[in-house]
Formats: sequence, structure tokens, C-alpha cells
Amino acid sequence: MKTKIYRPTALIGILSLFVASCADTNSDKHAEHDHSHEGAAHSDHDDHSESESEKREGGPNGGRLVTSSDTDYELRINPDRTVSITLLDQARKPVAPADQSVTIVGGDRSSPTTLSFNVISGVFQSDKPLPDGNIPVIAQFKESESASIVRERFTVNLSDCPSCDYQEYACVCGH
Repeated sequence: MKTKIYRPTALIGILSLFVASCADTNSDKHAEHDHSHEGAAHSDHDDHSESESEKREGGPNGGRLVTSSDTDYELRINPDRTVSITLLDQARKPVAPADQSVTIVGGDRSSPTTLSFNVISGVFQSDKPLPDGNIPVIAQFKESESASIVRERFTVNLSDCPSCDYQEYACVCGH
């Protein structure tokens, strides 16, 4: 039985073609992402020229509309930094909570703040406010006791968006 010996130059050529094809694929994906706001804070830029199809729908009370679970809800951060969560039907009208539950964790990773919620007047109300500043949060929503948790991650940024009528955490501009 004869053993074939491949020359290193042939292997290098094949590997070069493979790497080049991978680089072309990644450069196409990279070209779709806009890096025009390097060095600028998110709220400092004015490039809100996304197409209408990429814009999100806002909540009926000016909060963040969350549609990642079976029940849509509006997450609104009140002026005192407490959080209100209103469950919505398909027509975006409020519905009373039944078996759903909500928890929010936010702030510094080494010492996170966990918000629990009580139903007051048909709306989930947090038991305490969120920490000050622009903080990352994770909203955890459950349809029922036996359902799996659906998580929504975002940054609480209460500055006004320069292009829409919402605050940055609930911005609908598509940026």
C-alpha cells in the first residue's frame, strides 16, 4: 500500500482559501452592523435613520413594550425608579394578572438589587426602587407556576431619546 505525501505548499493553499472564504463571510456580517457611534454615549448620537420595519412598538403608557412571552406587557419605570408592569391583550389594553409572576434583577453584579412585585389595582408594582444610574437589568416573567421563565435584558437609561417621544430604555427608533 502506497502512502501519499502531501506537500506543505498544497496544504497552505487549501487553508488560505478556507480562511479567505471565512473572512469574506464574516466581513459581510460585520458590514451590516453600524459602528458609527464609537466613543459616543448611546444617548448622544442622532443617527436614528432606521427603516420603519426595524422600529419597535412602544408601550401605551410610554414604557418598554415586551413581546417575548405569550403575554405582552409594558414595563414602565416611574419617576421614583419603582417599576410598574402592565399586562396587555392583543389590542394593547390592560388585563389583570392571573397566574403570572415577575422579578427584576438589576444594578451592580457584585451586589444586585432584586425587585419583587405585588399586584396593586391590576398592575404589578415593585416593592422598592431600582438603584440610581444607567444600570443593566434582567426582567424575568413567568406565565404560570409551571411555565418556564422568559427573560428580557436591557439597560435602564432614563434620558430622553432625541428622536422619539420615549426615554432611552423604551426607545422605539430602532437604533
